Amino acid sequence: MLSRKIRVVSYVFFFAALLGCAMKSPKDEMSSFGKTPERKLITDMSFEDTPTNTIIRLKSTGVLSYSSYILTNPIKLVIDINDSILSPGIKDELEIEKGIVKKAKLHEEKQPAEMTRLEIDLDEIVPRRIETVGEDLVIDIENPKESESLKMDLETIKESLKKGVDEKLGEIEAGEESEEGAYAPVEEDQEEKYEQQVKEDVKYKGEKISFDFQDASVEDVIRLIAEVSGMNFVIEKGVIGKLNVKLNKIPWDQALDLVMKINEPQLVAVVDNGIYRIMTLEKSKTMRKERAEETKAKREEEEAAVAILPLWTKTFRLSYAKAKDIEKNLRNFMSSRVKNGDALITIDDRTNSVIVKDIERNIGEIEDVIKNLDKPTPEVKIEAKIVEVNDKLERDLGIQWGGKFIASPVTGNATGRQFPNTINIGGAPVNPDTKSFLNPSPGNSWLANFPVQTATSGLGILLGNVDNTFNLEVRLSALEDENKAKILNKPELLVVDNEKARIQVGRQLPIVTVDEQGKQSISWKDVGIILEVTPQITADKSIFMKVKVEKSDKGEDVQTTEGQQFSIDTTTSETMVMIKNGDTAVIGGLYFTNKVNFKQGTPFLSKVPIFGNFFKASSKAEERRELLIFLTPKIIEQYTVLKDNSN
Repeated sequence: MLSRKIRVVSYVFFFAALLGCAMKSPKDEMSSFGKTPERKLITDMSFEDTPTNTIIRLKSTGVLSYSSYILTNPIKLVIDINDSILSPGIKDELEIEKGIVKKAKLHEEKQPAEMTRLEIDLDEIVPRRIETVGEDLVIDIENPKESESLKMDLETIKESLKKGVDEKLGEIEAGEESEEGAYAPVEEDQEEKYEQQVKEDVKYKGEKISFDFQDASVEDVIRLIAEVSGMNFVIEKGVIGKLNVKLNKIPWDQALDLVMKINEPQLVAVVDNGIYRIMTLEKSKTMRKERAEETKAKREEEEAAVAILPLWTKTFRLSYAKAKDIEKNLRNFMSSRVKNGDALITIDDRTNSVIVKDIERNIGEIEDVIKNLDKPTPEVKIEAKIVEVNDKLERDLGIQWGGKFIASPVTGNATGRQFPNTINIGGAPVNPDTKSFLNPSPGNSWLANFPVQTATSGLGILLGNVDNTFNLEVRLSALEDENKAKILNKPELLVVDNEKARIQVGRQLPIVTVDEQGKQSISWKDVGIILEVTPQITADKSIFMKVKVEKSDKGEDVQTTEGQQFSIDTTTSETMVMIKNGDTAVIGGLYFTNKVNFKQGTPFLSKVPIFGNFFKASSKAEERRELLIFLTPKIIEQYTVLKDNSN
């Protein structure tokens, strides 16, 4: 009876277990089966340059898993970052050009494995360190740029020494050798030895090591180098070989490179998460191939799992970004079913919406990306002060003098001779319509006539005898005009980040043009002060500005095939500045200076010293214009404004 009850209870538990398995949803099974590792998003790539190192830093949304190796023709440091993709809009190439490091380039690899690859172009193989710092991947490459300066210093020393030798040899030949003794020539061998030492120190920076091995196992040599370096080494299976090598005081990293190159079979060092893995060249190739095949098989398995998952459709209406602008970036987050057309993404321009059809997981990723991209673009308020200073000074000094002398029977002072019996001496007559207020006294005329046309002051002297047969008249005229002006404009405007703002203070001049049929048309040319500013907000809230200033005005009239036209005098300045938020940048140096010295006089007589001042007039004019521009950019915190309004 008891055994029968036990059997009944067993049957009940058995059927309950079957019922529980049957009630498990297919969606849960498929979600578990189709689960794939989360892909990390690489958001930024930057580099930092120091006197001895170049540091490249990758920022991401999670801790990165990677492997690295060296390519030798051409020399490249390659880092494969697993389960990662590039953020939309990331700068994927850096032109470094510092010492032996040329450039770094990021790109996504779909075949044979889905990953991100970083390639760093090098001139030669140098020590490097790769490590993860939080969610950042840091590549530290020894790259001492002092090598160039050291070489320059060495060349300077050599030139100085050679110059000293030549000077001393010249003294010896002339018998002027100093009392201190003969000059010691420089040994060329010492110079070459020093130069070679400089080159070695520049290339390798590890702790120096010395050893002497004969028919020694390559494993023992590598272990010795590992002890000296303090780094973690793993010697893979298949690393064999005998070495005969003697090295004296060279960096351990140089010794390691040499050992791997001369060993048979050739070895390579693969840095994996800071650990040096020593293996044969063939094994490294096989390992990369196996890893690629494994990743490919894994991807195919994931694609097969994704292929049976249900599709979802969701519409995202954007507020700030343009749907057509971010469509290309969103496609990078679509599942593999986009290949056969099951999953798709479309846009609707009228409502500025993105329509996505894909599996639930990828739609969630796309939603997160849209939240990060659909944000208002920061704005910059630019406060400008444009100050134009004009300073003009003009000085004129003129002279007029003349008179008359009459000797005739009428005046009672004839010469008493047959010829000349009458003498009448005076200056040339002056047109009364043009110089009425400067005309001489009645009966006189000017011998030297160089007045100031718009004189503001003057002095006149008239001398004559009783019977008015001889008189002399002198007039001095002068003008000094000083004009100072200061024009201030204070425009303000709001501009979106990375967009150009244009400020114009001035006027428009008409320009007449004639076409081939003889028809005239008028176009308008902007003149005055034209200021163009393109701000860019940096990560540390500084503002990088590209500034262009143009100062133009109407110039002299010129004769063209279309008739008389005017020229335009233009001064342009372009610059790039970086300042902190709220600080002020000053742009100056736009000067215009005009000096004119004008002299007018009687030929020959005006050149006579002292006496020539009675036969000439002088005019001096000096004009100076200066333009100063003060720019104060301020970042408009839109998110703060929205938050305050919501509160």
